[in-house]
Amino acid sequence: MFERFTTDARQSVLTAAKLAADSGAAKAEPDHLLLAVSRGGGAGAGILTRHGVSADELTAAARGPRLRAGLTDDEAAALGEVGIDVEQVFRRIEQTFGPGALDQPAAAQPPRRPGRVGGPYSPQAKKVLELSLREARALGAREIGSPHLLLALLRQGVSAQLAAVLDGHEVTYDKVRQAAGEAG
Repeated sequence: MFERFTTDARQSVLTAAKLAADSGAAKAEPDHLLLAVSRGGGAGAGILTRHGVSADELTAAARGPRLRAGLTDDEAAALGEVGIDVEQVFRRIEQTFGPGALDQPAAAQPPRRPGRVGGPYSPQAKKVLELSLREARALGAREIGSPHLLLALLRQGVSAQLAAVLDGHEVTYDKVRQAAGEAG
């Protein structure tokens, strides 16, 4: 299937693997694919740029602050709006299971092999690649481009931080599909 990718889509897939390896992640995730598409300079990056989404903004969101247990400030606020005191929940968990029970374990750095581009893709990232083929076919495209990767990412989903950036700029599946259809 990789031979059906356009140059910019192929570069995005390779860049995602490199981003994952450089960050110490065991496998490339959908977030790595979105970051790679945004940096690629191809049609997918152009669609994001026209919506006001920059690679820098996505990168900052991906590295953004998180509360314990992986919750963002927005997620904690949403839980508070329905009457859940997140800090109280955290205190009770630590009383029951001990201090640091919610701390994220340090990510183990995978061994780097010289000449290796990156690691394998997570099942979710593989699903994105599979869906990109379906998106290309649905639009009648002969090749899989970065807009098809972007459509697949919107279908499959990305982390809450990156989804919030896309939502904030009103990047929707329907808008991207229309732009991808116009692009080719």
